[in-house]
Amino acid sequence: MRLVYLALGWAAGLLLAAAYPTLSPAIWLVTGIGAFIAAILFRGGWRWPLLALAAFAIAGLRFSLIPQDSQLAQLNDSGGLTLAGIVGEEPQLAENHYQFRLNVDSILQEGVSSPLSGAVLVRAPLTTRVMQGEQVRVTGRLISPFVADRFSYADYLQRQGISGILTNAAIESIAPPAANLATRLSQMRNTARGVINAALPEPAAGLLIAILFGDENGIAPPVSDAFSAAGIAHVLAVSGFNMIVVAGAVQATLNRLRFPRIPAAVISVVAVLIYALLAGASAAVLRAAFMSVLLIAGTALRRKTFIPASLAFSLIVLTTFDPLALWDVGWQLSFFTVLALSQFAVPIATTLSRVTNHLPAPIASLSVLAIEPLAATLAAQTAALPVIALYFGTVSLIAPIINLLVVPVQPAIMLFGVLGLITTGLAPTFAQFWFWCAGVLLIWTANAARTAANLPFAEISINISPSLITLYFVIWIGWSIMSAAQPAWYQRFITTIRSRAVYSAAAFSAVCVLVLMGADIRSRPDGNLHIRFLDMEGKNAILLQTPGGAHILIDGGDMPSRLLTAIGDRLPYHDQQLEMVFATQPDTANIGALPDVLSRYTFGALLTNGQPNLSDTWQSLLTIGGANIQALQMGQRITLSDGVTIEVLHPAFTPELGDSIDASALVLRVNYGDISVLLPGDITNAELSHLAEAGLLAPVTALQVPHPASEHMLDEQIITMLQPQIAIVQHSATSQRDNPSPQTLSLLGSVSLYSTSDGTVHLWTDGSELWVQYEE
Repeated sequence: MRLVYLALGWAAGLLLAAAYPTLSPAIWLVTGIGAFIAAILFRGGWRWPLLALAAFAIAGLRFSLIPQDSQLAQLNDSGGLTLAGIVGEEPQLAENHYQFRLNVDSILQEGVSSPLSGAVLVRAPLTTRVMQGEQVRVTGRLISPFVADRFSYADYLQRQGISGILTNAAIESIAPPAANLATRLSQMRNTARGVINAALPEPAAGLLIAILFGDENGIAPPVSDAFSAAGIAHVLAVSGFNMIVVAGAVQATLNRLRFPRIPAAVISVVAVLIYALLAGASAAVLRAAFMSVLLIAGTALRRKTFIPASLAFSLIVLTTFDPLALWDVGWQLSFFTVLALSQFAVPIATTLSRVTNHLPAPIASLSVLAIEPLAATLAAQTAALPVIALYFGTVSLIAPIINLLVVPVQPAIMLFGVLGLITTGLAPTFAQFWFWCAGVLLIWTANAARTAANLPFAEISINISPSLITLYFVIWIGWSIMSAAQPAWYQRFITTIRSRAVYSAAAFSAVCVLVLMGADIRSRPDGNLHIRFLDMEGKNAILLQTPGGAHILIDGGDMPSRLLTAIGDRLPYHDQQLEMVFATQPDTANIGALPDVLSRYTFGALLTNGQPNLSDTWQSLLTIGGANIQALQMGQRITLSDGVTIEVLHPAFTPELGDSIDASALVLRVNYGDISVLLPGDITNAELSHLAEAGLLAPVTALQVPHPASEHMLDEQIITMLQPQIAIVQHSATSQRDNPSPQTLSLLGSVSLYSTSDGTVHLWTDGSELWVQYEE
């Protein structure tokens, strides 16, 4: 258990360092050294907690040493450029482009080559062909990776050290790849792909390549989507399951040949490591290989490998080399799935056996064959479903049944596929026979996935707060540690609960009631006006809470899950009402999330600028709004009973279908006592200048800088009239496209500037003073 405590401290250090990246490495270093010295000096009960603190500090130090700024990232969205470097990984053939990682060593500007370090993802036409290790020169447009509602491609690439995407690239070869291990492995994978593609039709060929090597590029999107909807996408990724199959097959063969135990284990370990290299050696693959090696070694030494300790060791080792692996979705799925299998598979199988004992004899005999795979599937789902729901927003209701149908045949698929590859050069006829055997099982797997995915209840959308899922895993891990360590206080606690179930239930209920009462008291209105500029990747999204407790939403961006989570975190748990919702313009980028929000919350009024629009999002919003929709124009004023007023400064008339969306956007001014905040949204500079010329722009305390905050969005006349003390810019941390222009920053001068790229900006006022801070 000591290793588990160290791993918990290590993981906590990585998480804290990620949450507070400004902490100096010196702080982490001093803390680590101090904790380590204290652990040496103070023995007894304090030693291991101090060592866990030292691990915590060392992990924070390791994370703080990751380069935070990239010269390449600053070139994103700046136009076309030419980069030179080495193809870092095996190229991939996607649905409509050819892509590869380029480890950049120089940039060519105006005919002059300058050193530049970093990596980009190059996307070129499908006819492009390069090799891993080849030196190339690429010319294209470098753009920022996208950030979707539940998935940030920018973060995903950043964890791999990739700063941007070079699109529409023209490729020029400079030098062929050097002869090394990585090149040879790439050539072996390419050869194996060619053999499989020649032996099997699609989708069987693409599925076999994915199962053997983790390469899903040959699988058509409809097939891949079917596997995801059916809850069996994991069979297409190289995981611990694949490693166990490889190790098991090698060991079984060596056992039949009467190899000694230790040499057989060594050969099995070598086979697993070779397979990991062939599969690409990603974080999840390395974790699976590492865990398999520990299990093989434990078996060979006739020691029962403690899986939580092995997982803890693998976590520390892998994140030492790559701290960002902790945030890899595949790694998280593998980690928690293995932990769940070690803890829940046997108890579930025991429970299922007890149930089947009461069935008729013939049925009970048959059900015995299904107990073990069903128990393993149910145990794995306890870990996989929360992670999948968090990142992908969907849950497969039929995953346990489909896993029961397809998982048992996967070892045979791998075995037949490997036999086919081995015998290709020796006996092509036999090789084709093995491939056909694999093909039968692959078609079975594909048809099971497609059939399941077509069921109306196969996959459901779900939105769960990340805080709740985090709490789930914290409770689970805490319970696991206590169950394994069995401290005296924990044993007394469990004994008390079991012996006094009624009293324990009553006490637990009382604690829940007290927590809910505390949450209710904390969420009550405090007499202040709160204005939050939500972090929605640069999209307009503002949440107001008035002194009397009314909640008003202005736009919301185009990420429903993120917006729902932001609202849910800030509204009382029992409050499911938004008094007013403003849609400042029919732009999907700003209102794409509103239909989902209005389907979950009741609302008093949906206020728009009245401009018609034919987009599906706008039509859906109109359907939901119904009779509660009201169009606003210049001069109208909304006065609330708690003293807050919202003035409409623009538009002067109802815009037509063909009018500019940005030029017709609502411009609002929120007033409370002596404090006023101007919210121009995406209004154009020309329209803002017209408001200034008409004398409608009076001095304000805070100004939302019109989006995007690019050049010419503000001018000196507007700033002089408004005289803001605080300015808020809504732009994305992952895109350079919406960064405030130097002209805008110079116009703001001494005005305090806050950006949602650093988190949600929270303003609150009592009517005479204004405070501001960032929120996570």
